[in-house]
Parts: sequence; C-alpha cells; structure tokens
Amino acid sequence: MSVTTIDHPTVFTPRANDDGPAPNIAPQGLVMIVGDDLSWGQNLDLICDFFGLAVEHVSSDLDISILLREFRPMAVIAEVDGHGQDGFNVMMEVAKHDTDLPMMLLTGPDAALAGAADAVQELTGMSTVTVVPELPHLAGIVDFLFRAGRAAGIGRMMPVGFDMAAD
Repeated sequence: MSVTTIDHPTVFTPRANDDGPAPNIAPQGLVMIVGDDLSWGQNLDLICDFFGLAVEHVSSDLDISILLREFRPMAVIAEVDGHGQDGFNVMMEVAKHDTDLPMMLLTGPDAALAGAADAVQELTGMSTVTVVPELPHLAGIVDFLFRAGRAAGIGRMMPVGFDMAAD
C-alpha cells in the first residue's frame, strides 16, 4: 500500500524550469488527507490503493501551502476540527493554491458548520468543494475520486465508455 504519514515539516525546493513554476496537477494521482485523528482514513487508504492512487496523511499543524506545492495533490480531504488549523483554514489555503482543486470537507453533524463551509467556499471562489458530515460510504468516495481524477487528467481515473448502439 502506498501510504505515507507526514508528521514533520518538509522542505520544499522549487524545480528548475525555464517555463516557470511546476503545474498544480498530480500526474501520478495523489490524495492529501489533512487532519490529526486519521482513524477514519484507513478505508480511504484501501480504496486509493485499489485505484493506484498515493495518499499523504498530513498533520493539521503543518504549513499546508508548502505541502500543496510539493505534493500537487489531485484532491484534498480535511476535517473541519483540526487541532493545528481547522478545515476552513485548509479551504482557504487550497483556494490560494488552486480554486479548482477538488476538496472534501468533513464537518461532523453540526449543520452550522456545513453552512459555514458553504460561505467559505463562496468567499474563496472554490468550485469543487464537497461538504459532508462524515466520510461517505464507498460509492460516495469513488465518485469523489473519479471526479477529482478527471479534473486532474489522471488517465486511469477516466471512465471507459463505448457506444453499444454502434455495433
């Protein structure tokens, strides 16, 4: 399984590139999970491994902006009640990095937090935030990962279609 837990700051060294900074896409397919109690992430690890996606578990105490540039995830999943920084701050950092980066925010059962997440999404201009009280069941996770994979151009996350009427 390709799971790494990051519990210390990582030094980001920009790539030398004549065309400017590295693009904000993840050609390998990486999902960044931000939080401190990641027991809920174990099922997500298995699903990502099945699809050949890497997972980075990141403490909410770390500088998310540096890690977004370094890892270039295709999606971010965060809890609203992080110890170091809450999910709303993570949303704002993700928006500074890329307003189209798919994000799933786990708010817990409090409807007011879901409303606050909608307000932060509107304020930051993020276009692809999924706000849920808890990590969805398998179908919801797969749907989120496939949409994120399509947005990032991850080939193995593209649906394979064919026209049966043409036969």
